[in-house]
Amino acid sequence: MLFDWNGTVVDDIERAALAAAAVLRSRRLPAPGVREFAARFTLPLEQLFRELGVNERQVASATNQWNEFMLASPAPLQHGAQGLLDFLMQHGSLVGVVSAASTELVLSDLARLQLSEHLEIVCGGVGDKSIVLRHFTAHRRKRRVFYVGDTEHDVQAARRAGAVAVGFAGGYRPAPALARAGADHVIHGLTELIDVLTTSGEKTP
Repeated sequence: MLFDWNGTVVDDIERAALAAAAVLRSRRLPAPGVREFAARFTLPLEQLFRELGVNERQVASATNQWNEFMLASPAPLQHGAQGLLDFLMQHGSLVGVVSAASTELVLSDLARLQLSEHLEIVCGGVGDKSIVLRHFTAHRRKRRVFYVGDTEHDVQAARRAGAVAVGFAGGYRPAPALARAGADHVIHGLTELIDVLTTSGEKTP
């Protein structure tokens, strides 16, 4: 069971919007509010900053700066995340994170939230998530790989990699957008995934 991080395991749309605003204002660019930021959010992060007006030569530094701001600010867990992670841990699932956010940010959040023991894998700073996900789908043929994310990019990456694409509508992007992207399942709460696993007859991954 693999997860996106920002907006999926942690409830941090406000943190992300404030970080983006700081990046943009430092470059004298207009900064969207939280609602507009969520509507415009896209991955990879480099593409997000291009669309927000950052000069191509500054895109890499803008992404690094965004990660630095995120690292300095705590974020709470999404509702239901603790229960889901406890369930997966109790059932011996291989659990990990594949995220565009930096590995340092994910590990820092995990330590703050006291969740480090729940995850065996952390892949941060990922541009094309399908490449990383394909590594897991290729090596776990007997059990299907699930990828849970809150953006169209996550859903599409999971599908390209042959993973079960679970769209989480409690994060950055709404349910209709995730469904249009081709999600196999769209959930509004993370504990709904337990029902998906149970009712679909899937073995716990």
